[in-house]
Amino acid sequence: MSFLDVFDYQLVYRNGDQRGEVIHIEEGKTLLGRSSKCQIHLPTPDISRQHCVLVRTKTQLFVYDLESRNGTKVNRQAIERKKAVELRHRDKLQVGRWKFRFLIKDALSGESIRAENNTAKNDTAKNTDIVQSQSPKNVLNELDAIAEALDISSDEITDNKSAVRDPKTSAPKPTGSKSKTDKPDDPEPKRPPIDPKIKRAPIGLPDSARLQGPSDPRTAADQTLRKLFGG
Repeated sequence: MSFLDVFDYQLVYRNGDQRGEVIHIEEGKTLLGRSSKCQIHLPTPDISRQHCVLVRTKTQLFVYDLESRNGTKVNRQAIERKKAVELRHRDKLQVGRWKFRFLIKDALSGESIRAENNTAKNDTAKNTDIVQSQSPKNVLNELDAIAEALDISSDEITDNKSAVRDPKTSAPKPTGSKSKTDKPDDPEPKRPPIDPKIKRAPIGLPDSARLQGPSDPRTAADQTLRKLFGG
């Protein structure tokens, strides 16, 4: 039975809807980030697309921040970017708003190991040929190779925020439409319908429109002649 079959490396959610959910960390790299391509998908704006990476060797687990915008914390302490930090049993890992606890459990019994068992585990592992090949130098080289392969620039991939949209889609307003503040036009007064059978009364002119002078045309002509000839 290999060392990997004896111990189960777990990452347990400490907050959010997934609180208590267990993630089993396999050997190799496990990416955490906002991208759906990451093995551990954390879909919140405070998380970089590829935020950090966990690397499990035969006997250890390392976390490696990939120059994320908001950083990565271990036991409430921010770790340096692109520098491997080993996670130990019951360490707290925080990625943005997401909180985890790292546990090492017995793969057969499912019980968490104790501190003395953890020390014994490391002593036993050092006696195997597999562990001898996993020296700290080799681990760091492996992490450097992973970061190099990812070739990630967090400034380029984390600053692009999705636009916030209203779920209700509204049709565009016509260009000639009136605003809500414009007053509506006054309606035209209604006129009664005209009945052709009824005889209409003649319409009289107002006094101002009437011609000034005598109403008799002969009298008017005499007055005009008198004015012309001085009579």
